[in-house]
Amino acid sequence: MASSPSSLYIVNRNYSSWSLRAWLAVRFVNYPCEVNCLYLDQDHDFGTPQAKEILKQAGPTGKVPTLHTYLDGEKIIIFESLAIMEFLAEDYPQLWPSGKADRALARAVSAEMASSFGSLRGNYPMNLRASYPFVKSYYEATPGIARDLARITSIFVTCRERVQSRDDLKKIDEGFLFGAFTAADAMYAPVCFRIKSMSLPISDPVANEYIETLCNYGIVQEWVKEAAKETQILPSDEVQFPSE
Repeated sequence: MASSPSSLYIVNRNYSSWSLRAWLAVRFVNYPCEVNCLYLDQDHDFGTPQAKEILKQAGPTGKVPTLHTYLDGEKIIIFESLAIMEFLAEDYPQLWPSGKADRALARAVSAEMASSFGSLRGNYPMNLRASYPFVKSYYEATPGIARDLARITSIFVTCRERVQSRDDLKKIDEGFLFGAFTAADAMYAPVCFRIKSMSLPISDPVANEYIETLCNYGIVQEWVKEAAKETQILPSDEVQFPSE
């Protein structure tokens, strides 16, 4: 456990999907730390020298999130969302499912989110203020988007049906991927907001029910309410849709 105050570095809540993931893990276990939000804006947008200078505060990678903490008197900076989650899970095992097989699957789908779905994530940045009708021509312009969405839908359905098939998981079922909220849900929260804000087509009712459950979860809504207070605009994360 940390012997001195810890700090979680994030950027604008409206846009930062990786910040959301780590913050949800920290908030879920009530890990004692300050939250330092490094606000960017249209004059300090991602990729600009000004933004890079601001993000140096976060740590050696110049990216967020990072968790600054102290162990045995030594300050350490933990970067990468999954690394932060694993660090927390050493003292807060509830971040992962209790069963070994379930933990393995939860880690697998979490790692898949961290390393995959580049077409969907790259073409639809997280933007909690956004609310667009489905733009078919934009969606179809990059074939990989539909493939990513199909795989994400499959993960949601497979995990939820697995919960419903297991008596032990049904006892703790709150509608999440492994019954109770875990780090896996934190990893998929940003893509759920992308799906909702961009009206992406998911017809499977099991997947849609999961998306609604996660987006309306108490601590997720805490983040949404804080994001609503922000006024900064980041042009790099504002999608310009073609006319249909």
